[in-house]
Amino acid sequence: PPNINKSKTYFSVENGNLRFGLAAIKNVGVALIDSIIEEREKNGEFKDFMDFIKRVDTAAHNKRCLESLILAGAFDCFGIYRSQLMSVYDIAVAREATERKKKASGQFSLFDSFDTIDTALDDKLEYPQIKEFNKDAKLKFEKEVVGIYISGNPLDDYLDKFKEYSFNSTMLQTEEIDSENDEDEIVKYSNELTNEMKVTCGGILLDCRKTVTKNGNREMGFASVEDPYGTIDLMFFPDAFRRFKNLFVDDNLVTVKGHLSLKDNEKPIVIVEDLIPWKKNENNTEKTEEKPKQRLCLRFDVSNIEQYNKVVTILANYPGESEVCVRCTQSGKAFKMNNKVTISNLIENELCGVLDEGNIVIQ
Repeated sequence: PPNINKSKTYFSVENGNLRFGLAAIKNVGVALIDSIIEEREKNGEFKDFMDFIKRVDTAAHNKRCLESLILAGAFDCFGIYRSQLMSVYDIAVAREATERKKKASGQFSLFDSFDTIDTALDDKLEYPQIKEFNKDAKLKFEKEVVGIYISGNPLDDYLDKFKEYSFNSTMLQTEEIDSENDEDEIVKYSNELTNEMKVTCGGILLDCRKTVTKNGNREMGFASVEDPYGTIDLMFFPDAFRRFKNLFVDDNLVTVKGHLSLKDNEKPIVIVEDLIPWKKNENNTEKTEEKPKQRLCLRFDVSNIEQYNKVVTILANYPGESEVCVRCTQSGKAFKMNNKVTISNLIENELCGVLDEGNIVIQ
């Protein structure tokens, strides 16, 4: 995995393994990574996150850059949860910005002249006591900022399920065959595949996008499903799209039933007839009952405008159907927020960065 103290700018070999290059992470540039590695080689490995913030160029203090490095796992070597780093990185940056301004303006205290003063306590960040992102959230973030899963795969717990399917992405591997006209590219798929054949496959829904039919009066959808070996393209005609619209969401784990459209020189696509969400019960079998509706209950001082705005911003990032109830610790009054949210581990972890964990309850 990427490691702020081990990785180089590009991919490198380390003890016979491939170490992920930092420049391959989204939102960080090659020049910036080069400067970080130059500092590390000149003055030694970074001791902790605050040491990193103090020593690197201010270009590395950019919000998108730091978030990408955190969520890719580049700072895991410090033994701090990614969720905790996401909660405090802006505090670390603000603290260091203040220190640099003081030094630039010549504002030194009387004690700054004593070399024996131990400043370790001043440099120490206080991390909130919150849980780490769950496995699915960590992997989702990794995919977003790196392009691949690094610490695992969301499908690792479901490998037995794929043995039940009649179709997977390996069956779409192609071979080119000679043609009379060199300009024509003829692609041949497995002899096992035929047009209109019934297939069952599944995995993670990706790239869900809806469109309208040519006459413009009905919605239809396109997506991909990722299995452990690759991806399969899907098409939802209007009737199927209407039936499965609620499941038509990126990162859903689903079983797909349909038929294969296999036409000359066109990429194969599965025409979806049925979409079944994966849900675990005690026997690890599919279960399609809907969860009972939940609501998110928060307790904090609403009159604290800064805290209130942070909460509202987090809620706005997770739109959904669950109500949010707030009890003000100052007045004791309770009320419903206008925002409705999707309740998940992600929103809980973000809220834990603003509120104490005991002030967040799901009913």
